[in-house]
Amino acid sequence: MSLVSVFIPCYNYGQYLDECVTSVLEQRDVDVEVLVIDDASTDASAEIAQRLAARDPRVEVRDHARNRGHIGTYNEGLDWVRGDYLLLLSADDKLVPGALARAVRVLDEHPSVGLVFGDVPQPGEEGTPLRTEGAPKIYPGHTWLKERFRSGYNIVPVPTAVVRTSVQRQAGHYLPDHPHAGDLEMWLRLAVFADVADLPTHQAIYRRHNENMSKSWYADGGVEDLVACRRAFDHIVTTYGDALPDADRLRALAHRACAVRMIGRASSVYASGRRRSDHVDSLVKLARQTDPSIRRSAIYAKFRLRQALGFGASASLARLRRPERAFGKNR
Repeated sequence: MSLVSVFIPCYNYGQYLDECVTSVLEQRDVDVEVLVIDDASTDASAEIAQRLAARDPRVEVRDHARNRGHIGTYNEGLDWVRGDYLLLLSADDKLVPGALARAVRVLDEHPSVGLVFGDVPQPGEEGTPLRTEGAPKIYPGHTWLKERFRSGYNIVPVPTAVVRTSVQRQAGHYLPDHPHAGDLEMWLRLAVFADVADLPTHQAIYRRHNENMSKSWYADGGVEDLVACRRAFDHIVTTYGDALPDADRLRALAHRACAVRMIGRASSVYASGRRRSDHVDSLVKLARQTDPSIRRSAIYAKFRLRQALGFGASASLARLRRPERAFGKNR
């Protein structure tokens, strides 16, 4: 059987680590190795990791004497893996039964595929049956890339993304200057080198809690996150444009999509009724810089209407707004 290397960065997630590692070790019909990297946690993460390694020879542990940050830790994991396929799994997440076997089956049967991803249950779906059946959709890498540029969203939940190790070696490491949208940039980069498969199944559980690393990225109303997404798209065009058909058109598509998201985020402030417009001006300015033609769009007109109506009247329209999904099929 193919070997899947699952590397687990951990920083102060000791309370979740046992459940995370166990969810990997209990995967059936695949060989796995579990590589835990504790990034100088101040809780009991290192001790828990060592106990897990002592309990099962498939688990190995590295402890950092000083904190290296998530990008440095991710890249250490990429260099450490020995399997045919790999998965980056945060210590506060976990796999669902059968996830690795489903992903490996696709990679074994489709040598052109370098990235397989699935879905995670969304808020409100807790307690409902997991989706575990369904045929994958296989996309040529450039076709999948174009759709990502067109939408402006990251649709790949990190704990579901199983990568062919040889393709990862071609694509390289996570980029230190892309700390916020490093995952999006990586999925786009992998699609430059290989095809992509989308599984219609629940592959992992993304745990939502107050210590989620990504929560700090939205303290400014999501401005920095949206800037990071735009930079990820720009980086792919700048770096790999020669390998992409119609690269300039792709950049224009991404800028339009990102500007739409920025105005949508600004509009949602009024729709929420929270009466906080701290970041609206920044979002609108950023959208205009990203795509000056956004001012002639329907979504911009809708934003200006909500702005004119104010918080009270705009909040009554909130039910007409489809909320952004932080993880899963729209991020």
